This record gives sequence, structure tokens and C-alpha cells, in this order.
Amino acid sequence: MMKSYPDRRVQSGPQRGKLVVDTAHQPNLVQRQKQIEVAALEKRSKQNPRSKDLTHASIKQVVTALEDKFDDYH
Repeated sequence: MMKSYPDRRVQSGPQRGKLVVDTAHQPNLVQRQKQIEVAALEKRSKQNPRSKDLTHASIKQVVTALEDKFDDYH
């Protein structure tokens, strides 16, 4: 059940009336930054894949073999 504003506000003290936000299920700033970095790496890997950025072993092996064969053409 969704709580209303009066249910989630501070009841007493100097912060009385202010909203209490439950952040227990939200990522903190460090976790959010890591998620953004991983998403950026994934996006870059789709456009310009490099074996050093991959974590899946079998895919990494294939990309490494392709790099060894085709990187000489640059």
C-alpha cells in the first residue's frame, strides 16, 4: 500500500512536517556512477568492440582471435 505524505512526514522535532524519503532500496552515488560507467563501456563495445572490455570468456576468445587477424589492416 502506498503511504501518503502525512504518513511519511517527520512527526516531531526541528524537521517536523518534512518528508522522510526511504532510500534503502535505491543505489547510492558510488553505485550509480559504476552503473553509468558500465553502461558507457557496453555502448562503446557495441560500436568498437575490444576483447579487453569483455567479460564473457567464449566471446572474449572470439574477439581476441578477430583482433589478431584484422588489426593489421589498420
